[in-house]
Amino acid sequence: METYLTPEKAASYLEERGVSFKVDSLAVMRCKGRGPRFFKLNRRVFYRPEDLDAYLAGSVQTVETVDTYQARVGAA
Repeated sequence: METYLTPEKAASYLEERGVSFKVDSLAVMRCKGRGPRFFKLNRRVFYRPEDLDAYLAGSVQTVETVDTYQARVGAA
């Protein structure tokens, strides 16, 4: 059986993973076509945990320093 999370529970789920989202922020992101994947059932919004995890995984950005850049390209 799949688990479906309300926006309140989705915000808690994300917070447990170290990312702070307010319920209102999730609503704004839905309206703008951004944020985690969701679905509606009779006007109610739900999230699946795997979609929240996928959103978090896709939101990771890598910052490269001068040292790591030089090591990667072999510059001295």
